Amino acid sequence: MENAKTFANLLNAGPLSDDDLLAVFKPNIINILTQRPGDTRKVTVSDLVKYINEKQFSILNSHADEADEQGRNLLEVLGVSTIPAAMAALSVLCNGTGVPKFSQLMVGDYLDGLDLSAIPAENGGDAGQAWNDIYKSNRITISGFNTYKNFGDFPTVKNHILFSFRNCPMRKRMNPTEYNAGGYHETEMRAFLDGKNGDGTDNYTGGSSVTTGAFLKALRAQLGGDYVLKIRKMLDASTYGGTENWSWPWYSVFLMTENELFGDTAWGRQGFGDGCKVHVPLYQKSTLFRYKKYNGTRESYWLATPCLYDPGLFSYSNAFNYATRQYATNIFGCAPAFCVASNGENIL
Repeated sequence: MENAKTFANLLNAGPLSDDDLLAVFKPNIINILTQRPGDTRKVTVSDLVKYINEKQFSILNSHADEADEQGRNLLEVLGVSTIPAAMAALSVLCNGTGVPKFSQLMVGDYLDGLDLSAIPAENGGDAGQAWNDIYKSNRITISGFNTYKNFGDFPTVKNHILFSFRNCPMRKRMNPTEYNAGGYHETEMRAFLDGKNGDGTDNYTGGSSVTTGAFLKALRAQLGGDYVLKIRKMLDASTYGGTENWSWPWYSVFLMTENELFGDTAWGRQGFGDGCKVHVPLYQKSTLFRYKKYNGTRESYWLATPCLYDPGLFSYSNAFNYATRQYATNIFGCAPAFCVASNGENIL
């Protein structure tokens, strides 16, 4: 730990040159704070400055996800000017099933400018919106990295970046009737977001018409390619009062569960309420990002968790930022999530 003292002294020293240190840094990077006794390698001043700058960057930006509007614009981070160009760059950083290159990205970084006006108004819901620079209802925010890696009966093997909507881009009911049998997978909402097959196909069968996969289709068009990764999720499919059951549906665009948003089960079934049992990183450190708006006004929004205690209820995040439940026919905000990867489709 000799170099720890050296490091502290250098921070308070005057201007230095490479003559002050021995330049045998190459080819290995040395962590001068944890260098072991007997390791006589040194670093150049230029490398030391680079190391300090990187550490300082990490310190200053590691909490970007805790301060609203303080995340970084991904167009600037990636050095591009359009959303399709950003998605193409992110796809490269995901690197398929190889080693991902996420180091320059951070939870809380965002993309603005999505135009979702192609999404039609449905029974019990609103049409999608064009981008609005004041309300930022269509902003998408990095919420985690490899959040679902290796999970599922058909495991997610591709590296991916989880995005969620910072606010509610639209409002919609969960179902046309007060009914939660079969769970989120069987809802009108789910069919509208990405279809019952999770790829924009397979219609809702609950007796009302819905534009299958309307949200996914509009989203893909805005992203400029097939970057949305289809993943498997284990969710409650029980019938109220019957035997516990679960399903493994495919999802491309999906609502958060209680566990993903709050880190625990509130009104859902403990075992099968969310078999993934993951708490999304964006929502772990504070309640800040759980609080969402619709056109500038705070909004309650649906979760993908059917209520264990009543056959007609689903869980939702109240406008006051806590978990509660309501009948499926209510019109609440819709703030979905999706994963971005190289060539979207999961490799099995």
